[in-house]
Amino acid sequence: MYTNDWGSGMRGSRAASVLGVAALAVGALASSAAAQQGSSRGAPNIRVYSRSGVGVVSNYVEPAIEISENAYVFAVSLDLNGQIQVLQPDFPGISVRIASGRELKLPNFFAGFTNGGTGVGTAYGRNVGDYRSTAYAAQENDTRGTVIALASRAPFNLDRIASAGDWNISAIRGLIEYRSPAAAAQALASYLGARGEPIGRDYMRFAGGRQNYYASSY
Repeated sequence: MYTNDWGSGMRGSRAASVLGVAALAVGALASSAAAQQGSSRGAPNIRVYSRSGVGVVSNYVEPAIEISENAYVFAVSLDLNGQIQVLQPDFPGISVRIASGRELKLPNFFAGFTNGGTGVGTAYGRNVGDYRSTAYAAQENDTRGTVIALASRAPFNLDRIASAGDWNISAIRGLIEYRSPAAAAQALASYLGARGEPIGRDYMRFAGGRQNYYASSY
């Protein structure tokens, strides 16, 4: 009896190809569903605040962060003199998920000097209110004296603000300078966030001299 093994092999190959395509389609649908589910959940909640407490005046800012779930965090400060410092992560090539349920202490930094020659720390938390000083109320697009923090379930595209293994401060400055803190946070989130990934945003503002100082977040 003659058996057509070649035909059987072809049919087996076609079946395997069909199954492979089906598996890829299922995988793509699952990935799409997961992305949609992540998007529908909204962005991770993030809060940046001062560890020194309410109303404490200091030459140094002591920022800290809390997040609602495990997430990647990016935080940057622009002091009163216009100096930029990335507070989290330490280097562009490091992406570490931060655990929720604990305080993440960011590096302390000098607040900088105002025209009065005095730097001060932050004052008010997110739920206390927005106590705007006269100087900053008139300069909504002045991001000096601000800590901006972002949270994402996916790693940030930190290579976009990296140069020769270090931070590209000029690139960061172009995203946050001469904007309101909220607009600067949005610009960073849009530039660094993974495509389609909801990014949690918060900011803390500090001013100095003889004027009132405050933190404002959303």
